[in-house]
Amino acid sequence: MLKNLPYLNPDEINFYYDQLNLEELEQVQTKKTFEISFAGPKFSKTFETDKKNISVYKKLDSIIEGLSYHNQIATSRPISDINWDSPGFVFENVKATKVFFPKSVIGEIYGLNHLVVWVANPDYSTLSTERWQFTGTFLYLIETAYDKGAYQTTLSGCSALQAVSNIVKGENILKKNWDEPLGRNNNKHPLQKLESIGGIVIGDRQIETIYRKRYSTDEQCFTYEGVEYRCNDLLGYPLFIDAKY
Repeated sequence: MLKNLPYLNPDEINFYYDQLNLEELEQVQTKKTFEISFAGPKFSKTFETDKKNISVYKKLDSIIEGLSYHNQIATSRPISDINWDSPGFVFENVKATKVFFPKSVIGEIYGLNHLVVWVANPDYSTLSTERWQFTGTFLYLIETAYDKGAYQTTLSGCSALQAVSNIVKGENILKKNWDEPLGRNNNKHPLQKLESIGGIVIGDRQIETIYRKRYSTDEQCFTYEGVEYRCNDLLGYPLFIDAKY
């Protein structure tokens, strides 16, 4: 039996496995280790598999090798404007808070009985109160792939947290709300904002993940130690999440 099986998104894994034209590994293994080592720190990960999951793990390993070869995995989250030329995927080992949305709250999302969102705070040392200098980035990871849309950046009226709310409600991911209750017009922490739309905060975990950047903005506002900040937020679709208990 597997213990602490990481969250896997087979739809995303299969999609990128096909997009990268990767072939199945010839040798069947029950334990697979891969490493990423380039400009950032080395990342080493071992997955233990059983027969019913082995093809997914083999594909995941091949995807990571392919993305690394093409320099498409960053080892840190951007802290300022997230440009089009930066890697499309990010590896992080980070403390995150799990937020649970029950079936009674979420919209009609095919195949889902609930929705889980992980929220990671920005590096507080990167925050700025300078006018027009929006640094520091919240991260939201959703345990599903809501769409296959390409990476996009700021659309006024739709923070990345608003995009999360749109997903929760089963609506267009980039539907705008000009009142911006989940962005610039509300200085509460994003966890409190998610609670306001029916999210249940479960608790903190140290997680390892590789995610695809889906949408980012510079329209998130919150208060930290009595100071109001405007910063960035980023929505990611994870290939896997390994939560440490």
